[in-house]
Amino acid sequence: MGSMTNFYYIYAILCLFVSILLTAVTWLLIKRNRYRLLCGMALIATMMSYFLTLSIFVLQINNQLVIYLYLILMALILIPVVLLTIFSAFLFIWNGLIVWRRESHSLGNLLTLVIGILLIMMPVLFNLLNHYLPNNKIVTFIENVSYSCQNYLVFWVLAFLASYFLTKIVKPKYNKEYAIVLGSGLINGDTVSPLLGSRILVAAKFKAKQLAK
Repeated sequence: MGSMTNFYYIYAILCLFVSILLTAVTWLLIKRNRYRLLCGMALIATMMSYFLTLSIFVLQINNQLVIYLYLILMALILIPVVLLTIFSAFLFIWNGLIVWRRESHSLGNLLTLVIGILLIMMPVLFNLLNHYLPNNKIVTFIENVSYSCQNYLVFWVLAFLASYFLTKIVKPKYNKEYAIVLGSGLINGDTVSPLLGSRILVAAKFKAKQLAK
């Protein structure tokens, strides 16, 4: 029993070492370019590693109060993720409608709207298929692939949100020589879209603050 306990402590220390290493990698990525989606992915990986390390230590301490506090902390972290997964379809539809209303009516701007509709239709479709074709291996395979794709989309949404969170916390220094404004197309070929306009305004405000400094 004692050797098993020592093994778990060693495992926890190794996980803590990996967490610290991931923290350093995430910090270096943010220093190089905080706007890369890779920074959000690294932040999620770092948080997951700390979660694993904390879980091992809590199980080894085996204190009732510590376990309760740990469960409360995990609930605060996981509840938003679960809600995001459940309502991801409606978020995609909402985003698609906003893009369709504010931007040009192109096929690319319909992507999130189509994804949201498919995410709502998938459970209904597979319930019908499983009802009329029970224990069908092909249907089961397609269903598993579809739900894997849904989880894949949710992961990238979380990575994007983590990246967005980093850009709001880590502010750029007011010592830039130039700014690159990413384009998003023109409406009817000659009108600046609201999305592109907001990007231009952000660059203009940054320039004004830098000049003021």
